[in-house]
Amino acid sequence: MARFLVPLAVAACIALGLRSVAIEPFRIPTESMLPTLRPGDRLFVNKLAYGARIPFTHWRLPAVRAPRRGDVVVFRKEQRDGDRAEVFPTPWLVKRIVGLPGDHVVARDGELWINGRLVEQWRTGEVWLDGGGTPLAGERESLDGREHALVDDPGRVAAPFDGIVPRGRYFVMGDNRDHSSDSRSFGAVDFDAFVGPVAFLYWSSVEGRASSGKRLAGLAQWDRVGERVE
Repeated sequence: MARFLVPLAVAACIALGLRSVAIEPFRIPTESMLPTLRPGDRLFVNKLAYGARIPFTHWRLPAVRAPRRGDVVVFRKEQRDGDRAEVFPTPWLVKRIVGLPGDHVVARDGELWINGRLVEQWRTGEVWLDGGGTPLAGERESLDGREHALVDDPGRVAAPFDGIVPRGRYFVMGDNRDHSSDSRSFGAVDFDAFVGPVAFLYWSSVEGRASSGKRLAGLAQWDRVGERVE
């Protein structure tokens, strides 16, 4: 019996080590990143990209690269005390980086401006329905040449924002711009709050009910399994 326990223990340690410093699974709980990410999506986060945090310390491993505009990132919200920001064990959030340290970000009337330049957006003709049945217009956006999907609620206009991203912080927004709590409300995110960029979906299932009342939660969306997040 002991000869089987040792390999199992080693395998468990390796798995825990990989989860701590390499990749970690997360579940999407809200619709703020529609249509890129949907409730029921399970994803892996690349913790090595920005430099994984060494467990039980404040140190990070060397980063592979710096955060970029367009990255979809997982992070924790923060609580601030004046100029000092401390990361607390609040629920994880996932948003897209649109502003880097020092950027001048303006978001108003459905438009996004970075350093005085209008970010290119265009309608695709698609229509998405959120969990409440609200029709959302499909769009595409290009951030530094990296394209991704958006949705727009024609019946709602989000509050405007105009500000400079502080040093060491990043401005994040949801792809469901009119229904997202993001840096427009809670401020730019400190680098130390980042876990890493989203790599790909390892599972996706439907959450909710059909118009007939039939429960759909748990039905697999096989076409999304393994999909890379743009």
